[in-house]
Order: sequence, then structure tokens, then C-alpha cells
Amino acid sequence: MASLAETATYDADIYQIETTDPVVGGVPNPLTGAGMSNIPHLQLARRTAWLKAQVDDLLADVAGIVVTDLLASPAALYAGDLNALTGRKIVQVTGAATNGFAGLAAGDLVLHAEVSGTAAIQFGLRGTSTGLGLFFRAKVASVWSAWRSPVENGNAETIAGNKTLSGNTTLNGTTALAGAATAAGVTSASVNDGTPAAAATYRPDPLAATTGNMRHITNNAAFTLAAPNRAGDYTMTVLVTNGATAGAITMSGFTKVYGDAFTTTNAQAFMVSIIKQNGLVLAVVQACQ
Repeated sequence: MASLAETATYDADIYQIETTDPVVGGVPNPLTGAGMSNIPHLQLARRTAWLKAQVDDLLADVAGIVVTDLLASPAALYAGDLNALTGRKIVQVTGAATNGFAGLAAGDLVLHAEVSGTAAIQFGLRGTSTGLGLFFRAKVASVWSAWRSPVENGNAETIAGNKTLSGNTTLNGTTALAGAATAAGVTSASVNDGTPAAAATYRPDPLAATTGNMRHITNNAAFTLAAPNRAGDYTMTVLVTNGATAGAITMSGFTKVYGDAFTTTNAQAFMVSIIKQNGLVLAVVQACQ
């Protein structure tokens, strides 16, 4: 008994045997009509072979992925060269592994996916005492790029290259801009530091609980305006507006104070410009009326 010689071909249509078709067995040929009764069987067999080939390809890809049980300690940690990984796999490294990302330590994970013999991608997951991190790099024409990382929370981070920040961006903590040039204006909201109590000392701080280098207060009692002592070099402005019970203001701790004298006249305002540089603190008082 002979079998149908099917190939992995997806036939667009399945021939329908008509009532007028003779029952003809033998080797089917859809082009000539030979073996007519077996033509639909051949076409279905071809489709089945085609589908099987697709499934086999998918299973081959899945079988190529070696996944370590990440919930248990693997029998052996990877201590080799990460550049030498092949295929598709996840490895857990020791501190001796080479060509890893910054801060690589025992227990970190690397996912390697080979695209071809000369191209691959790697993702690194750092979850050790050196801090959480996500890293990635690519191999193109057999050459690995440098490891890169998105900005992390809670760790020092260097961001190289040109970057565009769209929308509202908040920079917390001390931010240094080296060689920066801005192509657009920058706005800042003035921080309300309230009303100093009688005989109190008000010391403006750009990194107070509510940060900002532009601040304002209301004078409703005699108080001392002290020079800021936050470390670093910076400029500040403090807008002082007199209230109905404004008192005398004593300037303290400044290297030099220039400008107008404060008054206690209700509703009058004074802009205090402060420059702190190399341990010297200069204040300029400008009456706003």
C-alpha cells in the first residue's frame, strides 16, 4: 500500500469532489487531475505538514532557552567571560565573571539572547549589596557595545550623551550641571517661608524641606535674618514684605551687606539678593517702592 507523498506546503484551497467526478485512485496530481479522489487528502496532508514545520521551529526556539531555577541556588554559578556566552540562556554570576556591568557581584543575573553568530543582546539584573540596577548592551558585527543603564533611584549615576527631558522635570538633591548651556528659559516658584516669630532667627536654605532658591517671608515682628550656611556656592533671593506689625530686621553672619535700609512701614517690600561663594556671603537689599 502506497502513502501520499506530502510536502510542507500550505495549499490555498482544498479541492471539492463533485458528484460528477469519477472515483479515481492512485497518485494525486492537482494540476492534471490524476488520482482525483486523493487530491483533497493530499492538500490537507500538505497543510498539516506545513503547520507541523511551524510548530517544530517554535519548539526549537523554546528548547534553546536555558532557564536556571531562580528560586533555588544553582549547582554552579557562572564565573567566565560574559562576552563568550552563546545561544539563549540566563546565568547567575559570581564576582569573578568578566566583562560585566558596573558593580557586578555574585548573585547578579545576565540574560543572553543570540540573534546570530555575530549579533546578540544581553540584559543584566543587579540586586545585590551594590544596589539595584538594570543594564543592557548589544553585540553587532561581533563587537560588544558598552553596558548601559536607565537612571536609577538611590544610586550615583552618570548619564552620557545628549538627552532631552520633555514635560515637567524635578531634580531632587544637589544637582551639578557641568558645562551646561540652556536654549530656553527656566522658571522657579518662590517658596513661602511664612512669618518669623518675634526675636527668632530666619536663615534661608535652598535645600530646606521645600527646596528653592527663591523664597519669601512676611515681617510682622522684629527678627534676625541670618546668612545661609548650606554647603556649596549658590545665589538666592528673599522677598520680605512688611505686615501691619512689622519689626526691625537685624542682618547677621553676612560678609557684607549693601543697599537700602529696611523699614517697618506696612505693605512695603524689600528684595534681598544673596550670593554665597568660597565661604563669603554677600547680601544686597533693594527697596521695592
